[in-house]
Amino acid sequence: MKSIFATDFDGTLLRSDKTLCPEDISALLRLREAGAAAVLATGRNPFSLFRAVGGVKLPFHWLILSSGAGMISEEGEVVTLGALSPGDVETVRDFLEKNRLEYSVQGPFPDSHLLYADSNPRHPDHRVRQGLYREYIRPLEELTGEAAQFVVYLDPRTEARDMELVERSLGGGFQVIRTTSPLDHRTIWLEIFPRGVGKGAALSALASRFGVPGSRTAALGNDWNDKDMLEWAGTAFLVSGAPEGLAPGAIRIPGPDEQAVRHAVDIWMEMAL
Repeated sequence: MKSIFATDFDGTLLRSDKTLCPEDISALLRLREAGAAAVLATGRNPFSLFRAVGGVKLPFHWLILSSGAGMISEEGEVVTLGALSPGDVETVRDFLEKNRLEYSVQGPFPDSHLLYADSNPRHPDHRVRQGLYREYIRPLEELTGEAAQFVVYLDPRTEARDMELVERSLGGGFQVIRTTSPLDHRTIWLEIFPRGVGKGAALSALASRFGVPGSRTAALGNDWNDKDMLEWAGTAFLVSGAPEGLAPGAIRIPGPDEQAVRHAVDIWMEMAL
């Protein structure tokens, strides 16, 4: 691999009608032919991603999943990049329950579709998510081992206060990542991982594995959980409508309904390949 191109999934590759654009797929295949590693870096767990694409084979060498908790190669190699220990899980649970913050916990990668949660969720987004994962819901009391991550569902009325509280209290010992809900596209989630877990860290591990210098890397994103990979990339791309301040200096391109991935690939291939 001579270079790495990474893209997020929701809001970049996946269009608003939940389909993939043929031109975007063709652009990724052109990248591969040019000797670049094509990488998908998404907050979705394996089950969620494979359900979203409906059995379509994606043209990526590697899938970085669960915001960097693990990755899977196109040959099926599974790499776990971090897990919360039972002690970590207890620490985070105690804090969230003490502060009455609603949350769910996901099983260790790659089984991060297992959702440990309260059976009576109050938050509308949490209720929808439990409906989607109905057959994989487990009582919180059954979580006794490692976990991939926590998801905290913030109340819009107290969002800023609660976000600051979690980041201040847990940010020193854990990785706290802000993301926009892929369900209602409004609610802010806070994802809590072990320190050092993230899309950027996973991509850095791949770059080391392939011997790819930072100057020959690119990443396309649209939301706050892409921040570390955009900072990691030699060339960063942001779709239109992405939050201001997310990646100063990034190249702005059209959104997913206007072939975002194709635009980014065309520009980067002209610049770097």
